[in-house]
Amino acid sequence: MREIAFEHGVARQTVSRVLEDAGVETRIGRRRADIDVEWLRRRYIDERQTIPEIAAEVGVTMTTINRHLEAAGIPRRARGSASRATAIRVDPRAGDSPLLRRILVGQDATQRAERFLIVARHDTMTAAATELGVTLSILANQMRRIGVDAGGPLIQRAFRGQPLALTALGADVHRELSRAFEFSEAEGRARRAEESQ
Repeated sequence: MREIAFEHGVARQTVSRVLEDAGVETRIGRRRADIDVEWLRRRYIDERQTIPEIAAEVGVTMTTINRHLEAAGIPRRARGSASRATAIRVDPRAGDSPLLRRILVGQDATQRAERFLIVARHDTMTAAATELGVTLSILANQMRRIGVDAGGPLIQRAFRGQPLALTALGADVHRELSRAFEFSEAEGRARRAEESQ
């Protein structure tokens, strides 16, 4: 439902209601995650990704990742031990782009970037916050932070009946992030197809 909602620019609850009204039975609960132990070991031990980063990448909860770590016999790091690595690591999706290398670095950078792309699809920040299930203040702070990282404001907020709009810098960021994240999704689909063979 999340993928359908994202593709059509609506809230997940809207997709759920439409399916329910149409009499379509939906799956209840979170999807089962089949996580390759070596992949998990590489991400957590070698690349020093944090549990929240891995959970976001796989699309599951941190508890699920913790369970997989325990089942694989991978010892967990002490809290905060990956913070330095997280603070200086640039997301590989940034590639050679100087703009993305400023934005996609540090803790929660990927989440801010993904949320910026969602905000850009909406007429108001409130609508985006509702879709994401976060408060407006949290989302506004994240958009301010990504603007600081990029070098200036990215969004002109909705005002007196006018929809939210991207600044020139915001349009550049949107274009580069869309390209980087689209490539990343295509790469992930190819990897999953290869692994299933």
